[in-house]
Amino acid sequence: YDSYRHQQNSKMKNHLAIISLLGSTSAFHQTKPQTKRVTNLYAKRVYPQAGTPMEEIEYDTDDAPLGGYSGPSIRRTGDYDDQKFQSTQTDFLGYDEYFVADNRADLCIYLPNLAEARSNLKSQMVRSYCAKAGYNFLAADWYGRGDSSGKLMEATISRWVQDTITFLDRKASDITGGMCDSGKKKAVFVGSGVGGWVALRVAMERPDLVRGFIGLSVDPDFTEDLLWAHLPEEEKEAIMRDGFREISWGGRDHVYPITSSLIVDARKHLILRGGPNSIKVDFPIKIIHSLEDEEVPVTVPLQLIDVLDTNDIELIVPKVGGHELGDRTVMPGWIAPESEFTVTDPPFKTELENALRVTFFKTSPPDYDYIW
Repeated sequence: YDSYRHQQNSKMKNHLAIISLLGSTSAFHQTKPQTKRVTNLYAKRVYPQAGTPMEEIEYDTDDAPLGGYSGPSIRRTGDYDDQKFQSTQTDFLGYDEYFVADNRADLCIYLPNLAEARSNLKSQMVRSYCAKAGYNFLAADWYGRGDSSGKLMEATISRWVQDTITFLDRKASDITGGMCDSGKKKAVFVGSGVGGWVALRVAMERPDLVRGFIGLSVDPDFTEDLLWAHLPEEEKEAIMRDGFREISWGGRDHVYPITSSLIVDARKHLILRGGPNSIKVDFPIKIIHSLEDEEVPVTVPLQLIDVLDTNDIELIVPKVGGHELGDRTVMPGWIAPESEFTVTDPPFKTELENALRVTFFKTSPPDYDYIW
C-alpha cells in the first residue's frame, strides 16, 4: 500500500508541475508583444470604415488598395467618395471610388460627358452594378470641371486623355486586369458623350489600359462635325476672338462651355476620318445610342463602327431616352394610355448591365468565377 501511495503522489507532483508549466507558458504568451499584424476585418481600430475621409487614413505601401498610400491600415470594401487625386504638382482630380478589398483583378472606370459631373444617373447605375458584382469602380471629374482643379481655357481633349492615363497608372497600379488577345488589360471603360471619345483616344495611345469599352451616346469628333460645322460665322469669330462662348445645339436646354482651345486641340484627336477599319482595337465594344438623340445623330456611332477594326462590336439602339438616355416615363405597350403607371428605371438600364456583364465575362481568364 505504501508503495502504491508513493507512486500516486509522484504522479500528482508531475501533473502539478505540468499544470504550473502550462500556466507560466500561458502567462508568457499573454505578456509577449504581438509580432503579427492584426487581420480581423472587423477590428475598427485597425481597419477604417468605408467612407472614412482619405486624409484620416494611413496605409502601408505593400497593402495600398488601388496604389499609392502609406501607413499601417487597409481599407474595407465600400464607397470612398469626394477624394482628390494629385495629377500634377499643381492640379488634382476630384473622384469617387467603390473599393473591393479582395478583388485586384476587375476595375471599371466611368468617364462623364461634357456637361455632367462624375456623379450622375449613368455613373450611379454603373457603380451600383459594380458593387453588386464585386468589381472596383472609379469616376473622376474632368480637369477644369466639377471638383477638379484647372482653368476652363486649359481643359482640352489632350489634357483629359493624359489625365485619364495618369489616373489609371497611379491609382490602379495594383489592378491586374482582364485578358484580351494581346494580353492583360487594366479596366473596362464606360464613356458618356465626350467620355467615349476620350476612352477611345486612351485605347489608341495606351492599349494596355483598355479591357473593354461601353459607349453611351458617344460623340467623337463632335467639336468639328456637330458644332463647328453648323455654327454661324459670327459665333465662330466670337469664340476665336474672346476664347469662350456658351453654346447649345440639338434643341435642348443644356448649355456647353465651348472654348477656342477645346476646338483647336480637338482637331489633333479626330478619329472618324481615317476610313474603314482604320483604328485597330482588340477588346469588346458595346455602344448604346438612342434613336431620338437630339444632339448626336445615330449616324455618328455607325461611322465609329466603320472605322474600328474589330468584329467584336455591337450597337444597341433604344428608340427612347434622348442624348441623356434618361427618359424615366416610358409607357410599356401593355399599359393603358390613361394609366398613371411610370417606369422608374431608365429604358437602357438592362442593356447597360448586360453590356457590363458580357464585357467582364469575355475578358476574364477561363477559370475565373464571374457572376452570370
